[in-house]
Amino acid sequence: MNPFVRQVLPISLAAATAVLAGSWAGGLLAQFLVLGTVTAALALTWGTAGILNLGHSVTFGVGAYAGAWFGLHAGAYGSLAGLAAGALLGGVMARLIAAVGLRRRLDAVGFALATFVVALAAEQVANRWTPVTGGFNGLTDIPRFHVGALAFTATAARGVTAGLSVLVILLLASLARRPYGAALAAIRDNERRMAALGYDVGAAKSGAFTFTGVVAGLMGAVYVLQVQFVSPGLIGLAMGTNFVVWAMLGSRRTIWGPVVATLVVNAGANQLAGAALDYWLLVTGAAFIAAVVLVPDGVAVMVRRGLPTRWFRARQVVLGVAAPSTDSLAGGGLVVRSVGCRFGPFTALRGVDLDLIEPGVHCLIGPNGAGKSTLLDVLSGFTSATGGSWQLNGQDVTGRPPWELTRSGLGRKFQAPSVAGSLTLAENLAMARWGRTHRTLALIRRRWTAELPPEAWFVLDAAGFADRMDTPAASLSHGAQQMLELAMTLTANCTVLLLDEPTAGMTRTETQQIAEVLRGLVRDHGLTVLVVEHDMAFIRSVADRVTVLRGGEIMASGTVAEIESNSEVSAVYVGRAAGDRP
Repeated sequence: MNPFVRQVLPISLAAATAVLAGSWAGGLLAQFLVLGTVTAALALTWGTAGILNLGHSVTFGVGAYAGAWFGLHAGAYGSLAGLAAGALLGGVMARLIAAVGLRRRLDAVGFALATFVVALAAEQVANRWTPVTGGFNGLTDIPRFHVGALAFTATAARGVTAGLSVLVILLLASLARRPYGAALAAIRDNERRMAALGYDVGAAKSGAFTFTGVVAGLMGAVYVLQVQFVSPGLIGLAMGTNFVVWAMLGSRRTIWGPVVATLVVNAGANQLAGAALDYWLLVTGAAFIAAVVLVPDGVAVMVRRGLPTRWFRARQVVLGVAAPSTDSLAGGGLVVRSVGCRFGPFTALRGVDLDLIEPGVHCLIGPNGAGKSTLLDVLSGFTSATGGSWQLNGQDVTGRPPWELTRSGLGRKFQAPSVAGSLTLAENLAMARWGRTHRTLALIRRRWTAELPPEAWFVLDAAGFADRMDTPAASLSHGAQQMLELAMTLTANCTVLLLDEPTAGMTRTETQQIAEVLRGLVRDHGLTVLVVEHDMAFIRSVADRVTVLRGGEIMASGTVAEIESNSEVSAVYVGRAAGDRP
């Protein structure tokens, strides 16, 4: 059986049961399906994109109130107006939260706390805005689904509820499997790497958060038209906590797991409440704690580990060879003038000038704290300069964000291996290839095919990755991850490459391999490379020119021979045993 069909079947059976069962049991199952859909939307933002939203109930509750209000006041087409308004207001609310939290780059904990506060505030507003929300008592007698003069029967209304739920769950599952979902997962794994590959990380996270707000708002309206009642409890922290717990129990990095967990938990809690009304909350809470402690990755992941691997095919990524780039990025290299950077009273860089115009390897050396990595962070957009300017390929790119610099022809490799560990080698490379050219809609439509430029294949062949493309990147050795990151950096057809200690943590053999790769990139592909390094043996083997940085200022610049013959530089940096790292 096709893996996708295996996943769809249980949800489809639940939907069919909701329609065919009696009014009471079918109505409950339809409600649980809606809640499962909203939990699946949270799984997309939390499990896939890494954005924990403790106030997911806010957009759900706003949609529910919109569905109720329009159902009561908008006449014959109140149901349709309520659905549209629920989706719209859910999206608007999510966008506002994202604008404050995600665009302003709150860390994960800060953003989660912000959504916690929003949920508390929203429930208070719902309790006190009586003319609109009905206050503590909520809104009752909301009409069932109707379109014009056509009033749906209870069975037909359940069919609409269950059908919409299944369609939205399928949409969420499809997005998670597509390159769009993989891009969100890569952002979750390593935001800096994705920004350095050309992705507008802030926009991607805000877009995903807004989309799931639309889904939650729509399903809130569906829910209230099914139950015909809304109260402040739907918008508050308790409901938001439920969504988080259900997603955690079901395995938040899947879409189907949270849906099934929501159905099972709610059905079980309903039965338990009827059998032991005084103790059901205590028993349910104890069960949650036990599950979280014993199955931290969620039930779906645990179950999957016990099933045959052939049931879960990996994504089939087809990688080809792209023709050599003919775009207009080449020419001009990198020209840096009087760049400075301060952190409060501390001056990290002062009046730095660099000219990297011709193809070649330019090494940047200096003691710890000299400002080498800071300079690379400034030039690649990760740290703001406080003075100076720089041009890339003849264009003034001073102060641009990382993703714009990448799209202008700049490549950046970080000191520590920087890859998306949850993706395979092939998926990492495809993500890297699309970063410079693809927006969200393109990633949604995109098939898993990518053509890598010759310079990227040059590195991949040197690393011997041809037979390892389906290997998860997290399982690679340190040196292999360094090579993968270098290949990823080169997929964007960069003309200027910034490398921060590319041989850090490598063996001597691996270091020699990196040296050969850099010489080949310059010789065969005409790249201009700026390398921060400490290893003098490596520098002697690759450098065309060397610049010495001390205290944020340039101390000297010249060929390797000139630097080694400089008495001041030699006394400070080269006076150690040959090949030693200072």
